[in-house]
Amino acid sequence: MKPRKLILQAFGPYAGTEEIDFTCYPSGLFLISGDTGSGKTTIFDAICFALYDTASGSWRQTRYLRSDYAPPALPTFVSLEFEHQGKIYTVRRSPAYQREKLRGDGLTDQPAEVELTLPDGRVLTRKSDVNAEIEKLLGLDVTQFRQIAMIAQGEFRNLLNASSRDRIDIFRRIFATEQYLQVQEALRTEAGRLSAEVQMQTAILIRTLSPLSEYSEQYALGIPQFEAIQADEVRATVPLLLEKLQQVLEITAKELSNRESKISRKEEQQRQLLQQEQKAAAHNEKVKRWHRLTAQQKVLQDSKETAELDAKRLALTQRIRREILPLATELERLQAEAAELESDLKQTTAAVAATTIQLAAATAAVQTARESAQKTSGLRAAVVKLEAEVELWQRQVETLEQINQKTKLRDNKSHRLTAVEQEIKSGQARQVELQAAIEQDQKAGEELQIARHRREQILQQISDWEQLQCRQKDLETDAQALADKERQQQKLIQQLKLAQDRYQAAYALYLANQAGLLAQELKADQPCPVCGSTSHPDKAVLQEGALTAEEVEALSVQAQELAGLSSVQLKDIELSSTHWQKELAQISDRLEQLATSLSIDFPDILSAAESLSADDRQLILKQLQLVAVSCQEALVCSKTKIEHELTLAEQKLSRRETNFAALKALQPQLSKLEQQNQELKTEVSKLDLELAGLKDVAAERQKNLTMSDADAARNKLEQLSSTIAELESRLKATETEQSQLQLAQQKQQTRQEELAARQQKNRAELATAADRLATKIKTAGFAPDSPWRDSLLDEEAETALAEQVAARKSQEELLKHDLAQIEPQYRQQELIDQDALTAAVEAASAELKQQRADHGAYKLHTDKLRRIRTDLQQQWSELDELTQDEARVRYLSDVANGRIAGAEKISFEAWIQAWHFARIIKRANYRFHDLSNGQYRLVHGSAEDLRAQSGLDLAVLDYHTGKIRPVSTLSGGETFNAALCLALGLSDVIMEYAGGVELDILFIDEGFDNLDEHFLQLTMETLLELSEGKRLIGIISHTSILKDNISPQLQVKSTPGGSSINWSGLG
Repeated sequence: MKPRKLILQAFGPYAGTEEIDFTCYPSGLFLISGDTGSGKTTIFDAICFALYDTASGSWRQTRYLRSDYAPPALPTFVSLEFEHQGKIYTVRRSPAYQREKLRGDGLTDQPAEVELTLPDGRVLTRKSDVNAEIEKLLGLDVTQFRQIAMIAQGEFRNLLNASSRDRIDIFRRIFATEQYLQVQEALRTEAGRLSAEVQMQTAILIRTLSPLSEYSEQYALGIPQFEAIQADEVRATVPLLLEKLQQVLEITAKELSNRESKISRKEEQQRQLLQQEQKAAAHNEKVKRWHRLTAQQKVLQDSKETAELDAKRLALTQRIRREILPLATELERLQAEAAELESDLKQTTAAVAATTIQLAAATAAVQTARESAQKTSGLRAAVVKLEAEVELWQRQVETLEQINQKTKLRDNKSHRLTAVEQEIKSGQARQVELQAAIEQDQKAGEELQIARHRREQILQQISDWEQLQCRQKDLETDAQALADKERQQQKLIQQLKLAQDRYQAAYALYLANQAGLLAQELKADQPCPVCGSTSHPDKAVLQEGALTAEEVEALSVQAQELAGLSSVQLKDIELSSTHWQKELAQISDRLEQLATSLSIDFPDILSAAESLSADDRQLILKQLQLVAVSCQEALVCSKTKIEHELTLAEQKLSRRETNFAALKALQPQLSKLEQQNQELKTEVSKLDLELAGLKDVAAERQKNLTMSDADAARNKLEQLSSTIAELESRLKATETEQSQLQLAQQKQQTRQEELAARQQKNRAELATAADRLATKIKTAGFAPDSPWRDSLLDEEAETALAEQVAARKSQEELLKHDLAQIEPQYRQQELIDQDALTAAVEAASAELKQQRADHGAYKLHTDKLRRIRTDLQQQWSELDELTQDEARVRYLSDVANGRIAGAEKISFEAWIQAWHFARIIKRANYRFHDLSNGQYRLVHGSAEDLRAQSGLDLAVLDYHTGKIRPVSTLSGGETFNAALCLALGLSDVIMEYAGGVELDILFIDEGFDNLDEHFLQLTMETLLELSEGKRLIGIISHTSILKDNISPQLQVKSTPGGSSINWSGLG
């Protein structure tokens, strides 16, 4: 890729449009010269921005690429035409920025734009498409392009004199080797985790073996004392122990089977005795029931006469409520309705008479109102004349109002004319003041750009410091959490020991108690089931406080749960500690870089970071905090100073821009005022003519008016109109009242007829109801005037009596049914005595309970052995596999992290980087040999201490002395040449690393002022050879020695209104 034409408009320090034509000098060396801050490096910024949408320096953010010198209407863009593989491409890109509004005040956002024109005429406008096409075309991302196309100020001197550790960080960014570091860290972390897990699993295995110690002599297991042997020896004893435990379990299984057979026979005997006891209980229950039911039957028979009387009373009440009471209620309702109809009929008859009288009076009033309304015809003619008078007065008032308004308008225009003439004089004086102020603030933009650059650097450092503070707080929280976990682990270990001790003691007491239970059953001259002896001089006794088998098993489960919990907790602590130390190293490295940039001493806090206690962690955190506080104080001081400088620069630029805008806006204002002055004079003359005409019209109209004024005419008109309206309203009201009274009379007469008909119907229904009630009373057996209501019970008494009668009937039927259900063989029988059967059952149960207790104890013993063997087998399989994995991963970790004993300490990442470094040195030596007149050659430094990390050490071989010495011993000029060769070598390697890309442009921004004439000549010759007749190499410098020795030159000139670029020396 070679640039052909570069256009910059309103970009950086360039206020206008600047064009650089590279086709007039297609290859060779050229110089980019100019004062500091004039915009030399901005040329490379523009190329980077056009290609990759970013500037060359990390601080040059795209939002600051807009020139502060440019006028608002001039857009910012960079256009680059370049040649690649014989084809021409053009990319035009604009950054997003804020500019002044073209209309009105304030700022507006200008969006970013991009356009890539391809050789076939296609145009890409989407940012993502253009960026992808550029990277695909050149084969480089922006980082690689910067490293190949620009040798920046001081960066390669730092690489030349850096330590092996620092070069690792530099090459990690260049060759993206962090993935190999991640492999190292992953292997180291996994090896540590597996080692800790092996130790934990071995500890768990030992805890699993501990309960077997009590059975070692009984079953000849041969278990060693684990405290006295190593973990490897413990693991070696497990396979043989598993075989012995399997044999023991086979013996105990046979014994359990024999004991279970004895228990089955005893259970059958107990079952038969229980059946006999249940049959006797069922017989006695039925005999008792028969006696109880016959007693209840006799009680019911004795109260039969009273129950019959209650049933008759209930039936009479129910008949009265069902047949007589409804008819009596209906008769009472009809009697009440008759009284109400009589009262309504009397009221309606009186209302009809009163309405008839009111209707006669209303008819007379209607006649009187009609006679008065006939007098309004004369009044209406007078109203018509007054309406014409009022309209004429209204036009006269409007004319007088127009005269008044135009008089006021004429006065206002005259006053405005005087004010405009004064504004014109003030504006001309203001114009002179603004021109002087703008001239005074010409350098405001350049000062603001420098201040912004310095502020961005400080803000970035403050952002880094704040991020470190957040991570440091998280680190303190994690340290506290880790300390809490360690304290919890200590408590858990103590709890586990107590739980194991309780279980061992409880299990020993339980076994001793089992011997006491067996001893209770021993009898003289009968053999012992354990030893077979018939003599029992010293029997075992029951142990006080002994636990059951279930309680002993619960203690065992509790101890095992605590052991598992302790293992999980220990693993968590190991992982948390590893993570904490890794985070500490990262924070410490970043804080050290920040402190170094602020000239603050940084202590060596990682010298003992391999194994840290809680106190060690707290001490390290305090040291970090002290450094952080020092950094904060330095940053606050620097920020305050630069903010003040920036405020002053912004105020100065804002003042200049405000004055410039005010001056620009003032000229049209003055022109506008001149125009207003002329227009106002014309309008005043026109208003004078209009006022004279209106006054003549008003005087002529006044001669035809009869009333004194408009109000008098309107008042007279309103009086006549009100009189006419009052007469018409009175007639309408009397006619409405007459119609309403006629309608009311008709409704009242209709209501009177309806009430008379309802009264006649009610009398007939009343007679019928009385006859029906008398008939029902007689049918029920009561005399016509007898008090039949006295025989009617109230509802509560009736309900209670009905429930009593129904309950007795139900009781009689149930008793009859229950007596029929009892079999004849249980009637009048005697009860069976159950005491003998109960005693036999209890004796059998006690014997069965003892056998089951013996069997349970033996089964608990067997299950414990089986469970121990199962756990041991599982743990052994897992531990064996885990041990093999740990050995493999540990070896891989030692190789990757450079920890093989007796070998050079080079890590996997450093080994990859060393391969790249060797290629860079080889490329650099092609040129360094010539630049040093054959005296020097860059070589790998050897690691003097196998305990230190190596692989990227650099030294210089002096052929004059035949010795290898550090590169720091080179002189200033020699150091520059070495750094330049190293940079060119790196550029060559990166191009090969990126796939053999073609890049025919190189910018060098290094300190050529350190070279004498001899070395300068050699350097120029080397760079000319580097161009190979087709590469374009630009040297950025402001030193006079290069101005005198290099031609052509791109000269950058800085002015108060912005910078400009021109070629010189092309002829």
